[in-house]
Amino acid sequence: MFADDLSKLESLRKDAVQSTDPHPGGIDKLQAYAAQLVWLGHKFPLDIGVEFPWYPSVGYNTSRPESQNNLKFELVNILFNLAAMLSHLALSQRSDPDAPKIAARQLISAAGVIRHMQLHVIPEMKSPHPEDLDPWTVECIEALLLAQAQEFLWQKLAKPGADSRDYQVARVALIDACQ
Repeated sequence: MFADDLSKLESLRKDAVQSTDPHPGGIDKLQAYAAQLVWLGHKFPLDIGVEFPWYPSVGYNTSRPESQNNLKFELVNILFNLAAMLSHLALSQRSDPDAPKIAARQLISAAGVIRHMQLHVIPEMKSPHPEDLDPWTVECIEALLLAQAQEFLWQKLAKPGADSRDYQVARVALIDACQ
């Protein structure tokens, strides 16, 4: 009865997992699958009887996949890949004259995805978090993404010929010092 729906879900997962090049289409695929996982999480228990294997992105045990029977585990990994894709896309646009502004926006979005994952999705897993996404690592990744965004904004403001005032450059340069 649900064969067609499961086939579509499997197709969404395949498209999301195989999206590795920094391209807006890849972001759309990851977002579409993440939205379905969120919807499924409201309709089904976390342990639906399907093992989701993922290779750790950071850490020492990257040669073997970690598997869990947990929808939130799958969502955490998709969200991590979404943040990674956004950051790759930001860094791949360096030739565009508006690149610093666009890149900063994408890096801030990536940091927001990581923050959401840390505050809302990982605590709802009701199982151990992925070993490569411990709270300190996730917090560090978020800070790094925000620092990269700040650097891009500073580059835009400090560029020779930019229509910016000294106080704007100083303000962006001091944002981190005030936190």
